[in-house]
Amino acid sequence: MKKALVSLLLLIAMVLNIVALTGCWILPEKNDGEVTITFSHTMGENLRTVLDAYIEEFNKLYPNITVEHS
Repeated sequence: MKKALVSLLLLIAMVLNIVALTGCWILPEKNDGEVTITFSHTMGENLRTVLDAYIEEFNKLYPNITVEHS
């Protein structure tokens, strides 16, 4: 009897965990392929030219992603 009760409680706990976890999934919305990333940083003006060069190289690899930085 004790084993049956423990097994039942374990089964209920597992089902509740599965239900709780499925509620956390967020499916991405469909879009036209264009993505914008906002990148906030504290690099200052001395590293701005380096960051601009990295963003330019990134845009060559991924033309459908726009990176905005401030």
